[in-house]
Amino acid sequence: MSRAQLFEEIFTALKDDATLLALLGPKTSTNARIMRTFPQTQQLLSGYEPQGGEGWLVIQEGAPAGGGAFTEQFDSAYEIIGIAFHVFATRYSLADDVADVLDTLYMWTVEQQRALQYGERIVLFVRRVQQLDQYLQDVKLHQKTLLYRFECVLETVHA
Repeated sequence: MSRAQLFEEIFTALKDDATLLALLGPKTSTNARIMRTFPQTQQLLSGYEPQGGEGWLVIQEGAPAGGGAFTEQFDSAYEIIGIAFHVFATRYSLADDVADVLDTLYMWTVEQQRALQYGERIVLFVRRVQQLDQYLQDVKLHQKTLLYRFECVLETVHA
């Protein structure tokens, strides 16, 4: 299974998550709410000054955090993958709420806390390792970027 397929499976699992969609707002023709890549055009909010909260989430491969990431992966079935989640929201508290949902799914306290597998990769451990908060003044949106470190092992090792 390629890395692109891994990200597609994570995207598929999140795009139908009722909790995330309830926070980000309903899907529309101009705002899919949860995306695998940054959109080519600006996502449209439901109104100029939305009353509730709404936004969108972009999933992107990030550099794996940790100094030994590349040496640990050399010639083994063990792999470290960095995944960045970019949350754009009309309210800062909404960005925090989305971060709380992501932490519920992907912030583990001990290895093998959950039985999670994407394709042929078994996820051993996930931890949020970085957070960046920004306020985009020109469009009046809050942006929160969360980087998670996924430690995985291949389900089957081919000789």
